[in-house]
Amino acid sequence: LCRKVTGRSVQAVAAHCPGLTSLYAERAGGIDDQAVACLANGCAGLCHLDLGMQEAISDATLLVLAERCRQLRSLSVAYCKAITDDGIEALTSSCPLLTTLDLNNCSRLTGLALAAIAAGCPRLQSLDLGASPNSSQRLATDEGLIVLARHCRGIRSLNVRYCQFVSAEAIEKVKALLCANVQVRR
Repeated sequence: LCRKVTGRSVQAVAAHCPGLTSLYAERAGGIDDQAVACLANGCAGLCHLDLGMQEAISDATLLVLAERCRQLRSLSVAYCKAITDDGIEALTSSCPLLTTLDLNNCSRLTGLALAAIAAGCPRLQSLDLGASPNSSQRLATDEGLIVLARHCRGIRSLNVRYCQFVSAEAIEKVKALLCANVQVRR
């Protein structure tokens, strides 16, 4: 855990490490949209980024990543509660190389985000849509997961834990559409 890593730290990294391709900043101190904008502008070749549990991250981060970091392959915005469908749509329409996407507990997302992922991420291999126990989050539904499985045939890992609107029957259909050894966490 790097709680002492702040937005200013990330800005310094962006200014001095233009060749940076990976940054793990889950649970870091005060990283916000402005810090990520500096990172995206200074490190356009960024491929792997973990911003999980950053309360100050919003759609503005996803918009700048979509604009500047089109080589992005993995992104975690788990527990970033300000992320919405609009941000996911912008990201997925501009970053077709995404193979890993962690949206665990992004409570403002709906089925529109899942549709955008299905349409824009043909190379997706791992997707985390998990929710909190007793969550009413409507990101993952039977219909949405089946559409996702039809469009993202390379998925090997899918987390739908605590997603109340996903049935056992839909999970079986998803498994049938994907490879035999797909891991579905429910």
